[in-house]
Amino acid sequence: MLTRSRVIFVLSADDSDLIERRHLADPQRLREIPPLFAAPDLPDRNSARNRFGIAQDEKAVLWIGRLEQEKDPATFVAALCQSPTRAVGLIVGDGSLRAELEATCERCSNRFIFTGWLADPAPAYAAADLYVNTSLWEVGPLTAFEAASAGLPLILSDCPGAASRLLVQQRVTFPAGDPTGLERLVVKLLAQPRPSTQESVVPVTTGLSAERVVAQITRGYTEALQHLSHRAPTTKARL
Repeated sequence: MLTRSRVIFVLSADDSDLIERRHLADPQRLREIPPLFAAPDLPDRNSARNRFGIAQDEKAVLWIGRLEQEKDPATFVAALCQSPTRAVGLIVGDGSLRAELEATCERCSNRFIFTGWLADPAPAYAAADLYVNTSLWEVGPLTAFEAASAGLPLILSDCPGAASRLLVQQRVTFPAGDPTGLERLVVKLLAQPRPSTQESVVPVTTGLSAERVVAQITRGYTEALQHLSHRAPTTKARL
């Protein structure tokens, strides 16, 4: 399909690099489009923390996603369990690993809160001081964009697709599956002042605006349709 497609939409620079490196398609046919999202409407930080039972003077580290192997929540739990820094692990989501993770967390000195799925995760972003993504592979972490727009510093695994160029100003990376490397970054970033939300919102929401994404997709489809219209007589003759 890659060799026959006139226009190929990819969601990250890593996808483009992979296709080029393996010579799967002409790079000129690739169109990188970011995932479309709406910046969360954040509630008051104090009320958000009260909702989850997090004290105002506690540090909270947010992990959000499916509790499955490819998301590697075990590395997040292991990193906080071995951390000397007192911090609450706020885990939003559910999956087949939840019971196992909860059992592990009961033996940790740091506290963990499992919320399950939230219809609106905005309170979790408002309550947190730091966002962590531990995925072993990604297409493009939508929650990372949401966390960045909420003003949170980001720690992302270095798996392909995770560290979008649009997030370069706010993120640091660690080797996927390495709890010790993650723990060091958690300690380092929690010791730094949290950036203001306004410092973070502008570059992220500008890069992922609906207008920009729709315009990119429209241009790609237009190019493909124009190419097909030029080939129509030949195709019709064969039919």
